[in-house]
Amino acid sequence: IYYNSNDYNSTANGKARAQNAVNQVRDHLNQGKPAIAIVEGAPYAGSQPHFITLFGEDEDGNLISGNCRKEVGTLEELVANSLRGGRKGFMLVG
Repeated sequence: IYYNSNDYNSTANGKARAQNAVNQVRDHLNQGKPAIAIVEGAPYAGSQPHFITLFGEDEDGNLISGNCRKEVGTLEELVANSLRGGRKGFMLVG
């Protein structure tokens, strides 16, 4: 799932694409299948893109991940903050 969040907060179309990405990934995680995200930028990554593994969501809605930098937060936050600028997105696994 490729997603560019540069227009996440600026247009209805951008918000709809963001929600579509969130829904697809959440449905996949709810089936017990992991996803891999390529992220860039604060607060989840540095200036260089890197991959993190998403395993599901906890009871508070925060992602359970294999991110070595810090906790990731919610799926909505991840999409809004770290999938910017072109070919960022998710690989649904399993």
